[in-house]
Amino acid sequence: SDKAADLAVLEQIALQANPAIRKAVNGVNMAYLAIKIKKADFLPMISGSVGHSRTTHNTNKHNYDYDTVGTYNGALNLDLLIFDFGKTNAAVKQSLEEYKEAVHNLRSAENGVIYAVRTAYFALLRAVELDKVAKETVEQYKEHLDHVQIKNDVGSGTPFDLTKAKVDYNNAVLKANSTANNVSIGWTNLVSAIGLAESTSFSISTVKLHEYELDLEKLMNLARLSEPGLAALLTAEKAAILNVEKSIKDLYPSLNLNLGVLLSGHDPSLPLLWNASGAAALSGTLFTGGKKENAIKMAVLQRKKSRASNISYEQEMYKK
Repeated sequence: SDKAADLAVLEQIALQANPAIRKAVNGVNMAYLAIKIKKADFLPMISGSVGHSRTTHNTNKHNYDYDTVGTYNGALNLDLLIFDFGKTNAAVKQSLEEYKEAVHNLRSAENGVIYAVRTAYFALLRAVELDKVAKETVEQYKEHLDHVQIKNDVGSGTPFDLTKAKVDYNNAVLKANSTANNVSIGWTNLVSAIGLAESTSFSISTVKLHEYELDLEKLMNLARLSEPGLAALLTAEKAAILNVEKSIKDLYPSLNLNLGVLLSGHDPSLPLLWNASGAAALSGTLFTGGKKENAIKMAVLQRKKSRASNISYEQEMYKK
């Protein structure tokens, strides 16, 4: 059914239904989970196992006597990172910046969707008004053609006037067809900007927007503070800087603590034989074929690329 919907309602529907928003929301959720995954490296890792094994062997090589022995065992291990020269901490900081970037990307996606909806909305309003004018023009030229036709029938008109009136009328009809098509295209663009896949019907009305003072320097300063696209690039640059720091710290070893308990016996009843162990290990990779060194170089290049993207984006904002 035909329902009235103003611009604000359509914007809210778009923020809920547009796939670009859902994609950005998923990006925020994924970035949040990435932080939790990185922070989990600070916590101990506990693992356990329970098993049973049976062995059968002969007791005399001259006959078929044999013996079967079963063993039950259980183990519990705890691994804890003691010190890794800040590698994990750098990874967490990098994930935090990537989360901020995802949040800014969500804001940017929301702004982009709202802009697309507003652009399509006002383009449709313009197309509707032009279509009204075109239809009125057709009616006017039709009246003019009828008037000239009557004059020509009674002999007071000229063939040129009649021909011109027909051409003007036909041109008006063609233009009306074009404006009607533009209205259909406008509806399609608006529905697409909202993010709906199915056709729908609703009415639209004119909207009065707020007027703002257009001062270039003030607008640029405001954009540097609040424009989400630029903010996302700035946080991406911070994440790239932290990635350089993390890549350098990956060269350092890690200190880990391991504690373990092993229980075993021929049957599951207590008491069982037990064995407790504890160890501290300082581990590091001595040679990786230049993998870590090249990772540092790549992180530095990524940082330079992020910086260049920030400058380019700000220049594009200035042009707008």
